[in-house]
Amino acid sequence: TSLISAFTDYTEEWKWSTQLAIWSTLVAIFIALAAIAVSWSSRKWSLCVFAVLLVALAVPGPVVNQMASFIFNREGELFERLAMDTLVPCIFCLQFRLIPIVMVVLWPSLLLLRNRYDLQWQVDFDGPIQWLWRGLFPALRTSLLMAFLIGIGIAFGELNTYLLVLPPGVTTLAMRIFDLLHY
Repeated sequence: TSLISAFTDYTEEWKWSTQLAIWSTLVAIFIALAAIAVSWSSRKWSLCVFAVLLVALAVPGPVVNQMASFIFNREGELFERLAMDTLVPCIFCLQFRLIPIVMVVLWPSLLLLRNRYDLQWQVDFDGPIQWLWRGLFPALRTSLLMAFLIGIGIAFGELNTYLLVLPPGVTTLAMRIFDLLHY
């Protein structure tokens, strides 16, 4: 019964945590795929992407909080609406943790596919869009699923990255556990 009450007593927290984790992970996967595509153009871009990932992973969570506060807490209706009514600042903060991890999962699979099937899309498919939907995404299904599950797991527990930019009325599961343990 205590396991059932954990879900029923904290339904709002589960809802906010799930929503934040799913959106953050989907954005991270999209950005990671774009960054990998950019890194393929030259060795210089590959080194730049790798350096940005290392810096993003090395930035402490409270520094990410302060940076997001500086970006989103400005005068103007758009910034006020983003900071007070949406999860955009939290999703932005979580990208510093999720993108490097998601890229570590996706990069080897994409590199293997690129080396193996580099020119196949020109022969077997009508264009790059059809190759993406019928060739690349089915081949990456397992890697994308693993990146999604790992990203959700990290996003559920990464409180220190978005603690200061939570909108009013939003309490995540990690925040509730933090409150129960410390207060």
